[in-house]
Amino acid sequence: MTTAEPGTVDSTLHDGLTVDQVLGIVAIVGLSGWSVTQYVAWNPGRSLGTVGVEGAVLVLLFWLLATITIAGVILGAGSRAVTYGPPFWLWGVLVAIAMTSNAAVVTGLFPESLARYALWHPWIGVYAIGYLAMGIVAVDRTRLAYLAGCLLAVIVLVAWAAFPLESRSWMFALTGVVHAGPILADVAFTAADTEAPDRPAEPVRNA
Repeated sequence: MTTAEPGTVDSTLHDGLTVDQVLGIVAIVGLSGWSVTQYVAWNPGRSLGTVGVEGAVLVLLFWLLATITIAGVILGAGSRAVTYGPPFWLWGVLVAIAMTSNAAVVTGLFPESLARYALWHPWIGVYAIGYLAMGIVAVDRTRLAYLAGCLLAVIVLVAWAAFPLESRSWMFALTGVVHAGPILADVAFTAADTEAPDRPAEPVRNA
């Protein structure tokens, strides 16, 4: 591994998948994952009849595979600017907490009265906390998109509590919007800022 001279930027720091490419992968997987979750929730008996496992188990296995795949792609092909960045490790910890909570439900460690809360609430909490942190500390990114994502996560949680019959049937689809929306907005606005032409210099006026 090459090491940059003190005071210089290592030219290999950005070799590999860029931040925007990684975010695009995460957004696509998120939309796909929550769409699958919503479908299973709408068809609770379909997974048991098709693949022989209950819906909660199938969804957990899907998200576990998706999470491991994303982490493997980032660690294996991502640039060091991505893998060494605090956001990657912050999200790793948050997602691990949510996955552990889900696994505890599937294995019967939560009583039935708390199981449904332990399946979904940790994820919406992950997005609220993670996007708040991103909105505060993210460098050279569209921080407003992540702060809006944090607010959206809170709104979805409040709607779930206040209007259970209207919102709960769509909560996984809404979670997909919470997951991918801020990421896609960040990538779009950051790309637009990068591609924007420099403003022309003000003409020099003679005194």
